[in-house]
Amino acid sequence: MHTLESGSPAARAGLRDGDYILSFNDEKVESTDDLFRLLTKEKIGEVHNITILRKNQKVILNIMPMENLKLVGNG
Repeated sequence: MHTLESGSPAARAGLRDGDYILSFNDEKVESTDDLFRLLTKEKIGEVHNITILRKNQKVILNIMPMENLKLVGNG
């Protein structure tokens, strides 16, 4: 299980610790690899839907993927 960083793009999108991602734009997500494959550069700055399981309830969030500046910086 991953812990969300405060202020991270995922936290700003409304995800919380304990949420389980089921799909991104109606495409099934079974692993973080699936999610990274779906989160392409073309999706940055556009609104998409993500379906999550939160405390046994299915929730759909509208999110806008952003570039992670920590990964882009000079190291």
